[in-house]
Amino acid sequence: MIREINGIPVIEIREGKTKIYIPNPKLYTREDGTLEPAWAPVFYNPKMEFSRDVAVAFLTALKKMGISFRLVVDPLSGTGIRGLRYINESGNVSKVIINDINPIAYEFMKFNAKINNLEDRVEVYNIDANMLLYLLAMIRERPDFIDIDPFGSPIPFIDSALHTIKNGGVLAVTATDVAPLSGTRETACRRRYFSRSIKVDFDKELGLRILIASIALRAAAQDLYIEPLLSYYVDHYYRAYLVVKRGARKADEMLNENLGFIVYVTKNLRKYVIKGFPIPDVNELRNIKDEYELIGPLWIGKLCEEKVLKVINENAQYLELNTMHRLTRLIEVLISESKITTPYYYRLDMLCSKLKKSMPKINSVLECLRNKGYEASRTHFDPRGFKTSAEYHDVVECVMMVS
Repeated sequence: MIREINGIPVIEIREGKTKIYIPNPKLYTREDGTLEPAWAPVFYNPKMEFSRDVAVAFLTALKKMGISFRLVVDPLSGTGIRGLRYINESGNVSKVIINDINPIAYEFMKFNAKINNLEDRVEVYNIDANMLLYLLAMIRERPDFIDIDPFGSPIPFIDSALHTIKNGGVLAVTATDVAPLSGTRETACRRRYFSRSIKVDFDKELGLRILIASIALRAAAQDLYIEPLLSYYVDHYYRAYLVVKRGARKADEMLNENLGFIVYVTKNLRKYVIKGFPIPDVNELRNIKDEYELIGPLWIGKLCEEKVLKVINENAQYLELNTMHRLTRLIEVLISESKITTPYYYRLDMLCSKLKKSMPKINSVLECLRNKGYEASRTHFDPRGFKTSAEYHDVVECVMMVS
């Protein structure tokens, strides 16, 4: 049993089929039992195992769809767990580059690659993440898959990732700075994401759509466009998997068709979607009689590709994942949501508060909307929320009827 790496007490843990050594978490835990991963000499967050399980399931699903990955890059690796799991478990990756600017992390990554017998398929680096990505582009070693999984905002790494990724490659992005994206810190959102976010009843979806819009704008600046395959919010972070393709004309189409604004009427939670970028259609704004807030720009296109979701769901049972049951529950809700194109959801408790009605069961509201011929679904963003293709007045009518 290994007890230390570079003089740091360690323990062995296992995720999926992959075992690694991490700094002993007991030494970096608060008195109340809360683990503080940032206190450890090498970053490892056990709460992100679900994110890594979803990623393995995603890569495995793409293999079933005939899409393989020659080179995967994880430039912010910590212990190396994410990149090592990709090559060890997905059956869809030929080579992985794992990197971290922390020299202690570099030693852990090398050791963890060795104990999994992956040294011949894993390259380990100890440089700045952006420098690594630009160097790969310089030597024309363009990855099929880049995973940007930082602590905080991913924005400092997006330009280099877009510059480097192969045409048609997949960019995976995590954002843990939920407060700016979901409206709690409006000025920070404006600085980082070039968008206006305020507190709304669909705040979790708003944050994800602002994140994707910000990446889309940075892609367009490089004559690139993006297509989301899988995007979601759980456990106080956002995650998106985006195909990146080259084409100035398609980038223009993306900005015109998939970016826009939401007009938010605070007195009754009514929402209007206005397509287009960089400014909304003034004539449409003139037609809105109530006082409103203008939110965006944000991504108003689809968040997931239904075919990918279905293949993930079909194959998850064959994977060795500790969070498999949770993963399939998430994917099932995403499949249901993906049929609805409206870029927002309703919080039933907040809507009932505005209507001065007691809160009914969400399923009763959904059944009413479906009986009217609309699509309606629970949302993974919030257990009190639901998505629907219905017009606002029909939503209100159903809530009033079943309350």
